[in-house]
Amino acid sequence: MVSLWLVPGPEDSEALKTIMSPQHETRHSVSKSSYPKFLPHVTLATIPSPDLSEIRNAIPQSQRTFPIKFSSVKVGNHYFRSVYISVEPTEELVTLHKEFHENIKLPPKTPSFPHCSLCYIADEDADRGEREKFAEELRVAGKLREDEEGKPKLLPTLNFPSEIFVFSAGSVLFRTHPDTGVLQVCVIHNTKRNAWILPKGRKDQNESMEVTAVRETFEETGYPCVNANWKEILEAKESVEPFYVTVRQLSDKTLKMIWWYLTWLKGNDAEKVPGVHMPSEAGYVSQFVDAGKAISLLAGTKFEEIVERGVDLVNSSFEDTPSSSASDTLEVLDEI
Repeated sequence: MVSLWLVPGPEDSEALKTIMSPQHETRHSVSKSSYPKFLPHVTLATIPSPDLSEIRNAIPQSQRTFPIKFSSVKVGNHYFRSVYISVEPTEELVTLHKEFHENIKLPPKTPSFPHCSLCYIADEDADRGEREKFAEELRVAGKLREDEEGKPKLLPTLNFPSEIFVFSAGSVLFRTHPDTGVLQVCVIHNTKRNAWILPKGRKDQNESMEVTAVRETFEETGYPCVNANWKEILEAKESVEPFYVTVRQLSDKTLKMIWWYLTWLKGNDAEKVPGVHMPSEAGYVSQFVDAGKAISLLAGTKFEEIVERGVDLVNSSFEDTPSSSASDTLEVLDEI
């Protein structure tokens, strides 16, 4: 038995592969026959004879590549149609399907033709709702996007020359309250716009991203600080890594990426330095507030999930670290 597949080009194939894998925790709770790896494809025909020369001769010699259009994502009731994208039966696709079967002298028996399977899930797992769970995960994780008509679409691969992309870096600046020891975050009130923000700014030429984060944090808040990506938080060993990245497409041809780092007030008690703001930042007023209040002040903004993630990382680091080690960590940061 041989199946003849129509396969996408390399770029579309890679895009489809990103939505064909389940979430990690799902993959380890199902039978071994669920979620095998396979290439994205549309099955044109299944032929009982493995005679490859006969199959080649049945393919129209003038056949060229052609686009296909997605219709909808469906949950099926068969292993090979567990969760799949229904494909629109365009004229090119229907004609090829018909001509191939006529040439090879077989009746067209291609279930749910045309479709592109996203996963194969065993019936015993399907009985526990695994197929529906996979389809829902795609939507929740943002792996599946739909156009204005509700049809699935692949996100394009975009290339940006250096003159139209922007690299920036910012940070969530922490300290512990000098009296209470409560974890605090430095937030900025942009008085001109009456908005609460986090410090960030554009990378200078020949400047590393982690240096940008510290410099911009100091310039916009006035507080001297150091990178705080110690090993217990990001397992980054000796390197300094961002804990969050924001990607903003400002227009069809402009992209902005912001790398977010964890920083700590130098010595945990450094005083604010006046007069370090850029002219465009004259309305910035910075202050340390308890971590919970910082999250509340930034609620509903693009910074909310960033500060939440940063606070969670720092809190979990201290919770998982013996008190003596946590104190040593702060002492190291204080000495930098």
